[in-house]
Amino acid sequence: MGAEVSDRPSVATSPAITKVYYTLGLFVLGGMDLGVPSGGPLLARVLLWMSYFAAPAITASALVEAVVRIAGQGHWWLLRLRGHVIVAGAGRLGMTYLEWLRARNASCRLVVVDARGDASHLDVAREALGALTVSGDISNDAVLANLRVEHAERVLLLTDNDFANLDAAAKILEVAPALAGRIVAHVSDLQLLRALSETQLAEQIETFNTHEIAATHLVKTSLVRHFEETEPTDSVVIAGFGRFGQSLLLALEGHARGRFDLVVVVDVEATRRVREFEDEHGHDPEHERQVLDGDVADPAVWDRVFEAIGQRRPVVVLGTGDDRANVRTALAVAARHKGCKVVARTIEHVAVATRLASERHFESFAVLDLIGQSIPEGWSP
Repeated sequence: MGAEVSDRPSVATSPAITKVYYTLGLFVLGGMDLGVPSGGPLLARVLLWMSYFAAPAITASALVEAVVRIAGQGHWWLLRLRGHVIVAGAGRLGMTYLEWLRARNASCRLVVVDARGDASHLDVAREALGALTVSGDISNDAVLANLRVEHAERVLLLTDNDFANLDAAAKILEVAPALAGRIVAHVSDLQLLRALSETQLAEQIETFNTHEIAATHLVKTSLVRHFEETEPTDSVVIAGFGRFGQSLLLALEGHARGRFDLVVVVDVEATRRVREFEDEHGHDPEHERQVLDGDVADPAVWDRVFEAIGQRRPVVVLGTGDDRANVRTALAVAARHKGCKVVARTIEHVAVATRLASERHFESFAVLDLIGQSIPEGWSP
C-alpha cells in the first residue's frame, strides 16, 4: 500500500514479490529488522504498526495452542504418573469398570488405552471420568513404554481381544514383575480360559469371563429359587448355545444339580456346539439333554421345543448374541406359553426391555449390570 520503513526505504517501490516476502517474514519468520514506519499513506502506516504488534501475538498463540493440545492429551502427565490405574479397552466392559471405580475412588488417577480410538467412549472417559486417554494397542511395546507400568497400582485388561489382553499381561510382568497379582485380564473364550488355568501366567494374573459371571449370578439368584418353588423337577430350555449358553449349562450343573431333569438346547448350530461342549465337559447323567437345530426366532422351532417337553412348563432362557431377538422371542414365548418362566438376556441395560418384561410377565437382565454388581472390591486401588 506504499508504506515506507526506516531501515528498508526501498520497500515501498520494490516489486510485489519482495513485499510479499517481507510481509510473510513478519508472521512466519518471527519478524524482520525493517525499522519503523516512516512514510507513505497514513492508512498504510497504521496497518503496518498493527501488523508489528499482531504478528508476534499470532505466532505465540499458535505455539501456546500446540502446547495446550499436547498437554490436554495427557502426554506431560504421563511422564510423572505414579500409583495410577491402567485400563485397556474403552468398550462397554471397560466403561462399566471405569464408572464403578470412579463411584468408589474419585481421586484415583486413571489412564485409558483403546486401540480402536472409540472417540465417544474416550471423550466420556476423559471429560466425565477425568481419565487420561491414549489411542493405541495395549500389547504394543511402544505404547506400554509410555504408560509407566512399573509405577502403576493396578492394570485392567478389558479389551475384546483375548490374545491382546494376555500378551499385554505377559509383557507387563516382564517390565514390572511387582505387578503380579494386580493385573486383571478379561478372556471371553471359555476354552482358552480353562487352558490357562494351570499355567504360571494364570498364577500371576487374575482372569475372568463375563459370561461365567452373568450365568452364575442368574442361576444363584433367580433360577435356584424358582426350582425350589416348583414341582415336579424342572426342565430348562437354553435358546442360544454360544459362550453364554454354555456358561449357563455349566452353572446349572454346578449350582442346581438334581433340580432339573431335562435340558433342551436350541441353536442354529446346536448339534455341533453341544458335541464340542460334551467333548470338553462330558454329559451330566443327572439330566436328559435334547438338541434342536434351528433359529430361535422361528415360531416353528418353539412348536418342536414344547412338543419335546410335553405338558410341563419349562424355564426358558434366551441368551443368543442378538439382544433384540432375545427380547422379541421372550415376548412371543411368554404370551403363547403362559406359566413358563421366561428370561431374556441383553448385553447392557435396555430400559424398554425392562418395561416390557414387567408388563408381559417375563424377566430381563443385562450382563453389564451383573458385572457391575459382581466386581470385587479389590479391583479398586
